[in-house]
Amino acid sequence: MLKSFQRLHTLALNASIQTKIVLPLFILFILSILISTLGFLFSTSATQKQVISRQLEKDIIQVETALQDTYHLTLESGTRLAQVLEVSLLNDSVSEQNIASQVSKWLLTVRDDYHIDQIIVQDTAGRVYSNIAPSHLEAISVTRPDLIAQCTGVQHQITTYETTPVLIVCTPVFAQPDSTEPASKWGYVYSIVDLQELVARIRQNLDLVANPYIIRIGSDNLGYQVIPLPDSQIGSQVHTLPLQFGADTIDVAMVFNMNDINHIVQSGLQSMLLVNIGAALLSALVALFLTRLLVLGPLTRLTAVAQQVAEGDLSVRAEAESGDEVAN
Repeated sequence: MLKSFQRLHTLALNASIQTKIVLPLFILFILSILISTLGFLFSTSATQKQVISRQLEKDIIQVETALQDTYHLTLESGTRLAQVLEVSLLNDSVSEQNIASQVSKWLLTVRDDYHIDQIIVQDTAGRVYSNIAPSHLEAISVTRPDLIAQCTGVQHQITTYETTPVLIVCTPVFAQPDSTEPASKWGYVYSIVDLQELVARIRQNLDLVANPYIIRIGSDNLGYQVIPLPDSQIGSQVHTLPLQFGADTIDVAMVFNMNDINHIVQSGLQSMLLVNIGAALLSALVALFLTRLLVLGPLTRLTAVAQQVAEGDLSVRAEAESGDEVAN
């Protein structure tokens, strides 16, 4: 009975020693985790703002350059097509009725080379000879003939067809069937670009972080048309970029999806917490093992010797190993 009590007392003493050594270490580890987590959150918040600011500046430059390039290329495409048509009209074997089929290859080539969404060839009487277009723009010459207006020179307008913002460039085509007579206006070439599709292609081609959307177009003279953002982008961080094209203005919303950014931050935080907690548990186990090896082992042996001495056996000796703390 006495030995059982002594054994329980020894176990309780060992547990008490282990707790007094390991518990403070574990508390220190927990505090270090909390401090490192708070530091991570503060540093991430500051870094996130800097990264977004730098990325926004980069994306703005790329979007502005791409839109300006497209604007000038669209103007150039109309001039090129008009020249092709004018040369074709000089050919006696080409009639007005089959001119579209004769130049269809050129129309497709120019559309692909200049990334034009729609090309319309129309004479001065309003007769359409060619209309190469995606389905959502195909009916523009029928449902919105006011957008396909006649022009005296190369002119552009930025407007909306239904809810689609479009850039329309009108280029006159002149015919001179008889070299003895002055050239007369035969018709017009309309180069049309879907601006919303354009900025989507820009984002994909340039691998932008921000999502660009056309949100307002117009001019001070004719007024402005507002285009709402998609519902999926409401609540995101938005920076508005105004761009000038002649008398027209395009407002581009540079949208940062904060859910994606926050998801990245949360993933980093979770990974850091898992690593810290794992390190704390591993350190606690190592501390527990070392405590049992270097402290509790020698104490257990000393306790056993002390008990034997107390029972009257004075011949026992405590054997201390070189690695024991009590041997020093």
